[in-house]
Amino acid sequence: MAIEMLVEQIRTMPQECLIEVQNYVNYVLYRYNQTSEKKENSNLSKHFGSVKFHRDAMEIQKEMRDEWN
Repeated sequence: MAIEMLVEQIRTMPQECLIEVQNYVNYVLYRYNQTSEKKENSNLSKHFGSVKFHRDAMEIQKEMRDEWN
């Protein structure tokens, strides 16, 4: 829907209805902000440590498996 069309419809509305339009716009913006925050926070890996191997992980696993042989 084009912005111009929305603006024209809002201009022709009775004054009593404008508060409802404003409330709905605020609600839509609130909901948009909530979902965008969830998308940003959906990656929780920044809250946890990570393991970095300085050697090949398969090599380390093989050494650990063969440790008692």
